[in-house]
Amino acid sequence: MKPCLGCLTPTDGTRCPSCERTYERQRGTPTERGYTYAWSRIVADAIARQPWCSFCGATDDLTGDHLVPLSRGGSNDRDNCRVLCRSCNSRRGIEWAG
Repeated sequence: MKPCLGCLTPTDGTRCPSCERTYERQRGTPTERGYTYAWSRIVADAIARQPWCSFCGATDDLTGDHLVPLSRGGSNDRDNCRVLCRSCNSRRGIEWAG
């Protein structure tokens, strides 16, 4: 067990259920964070064109990744999208933290 990132109580995940609910409410819905229907279409088209991860070559659990995150001034354009597996996309997110 690890300490919760919110309250430091022991938990199996990164946050206890109470802190997870609070975190999700603060974070907002995908639409509120800028992930629109148009972005979903761009991602689907990108995965259809390239059905493998740009980093590791995996073919399962593919996602669309913003080259420049929306929070850093990126856009929901085709030129700002690449295909990554969920694992590589999560790992890459650490690069932009802080």
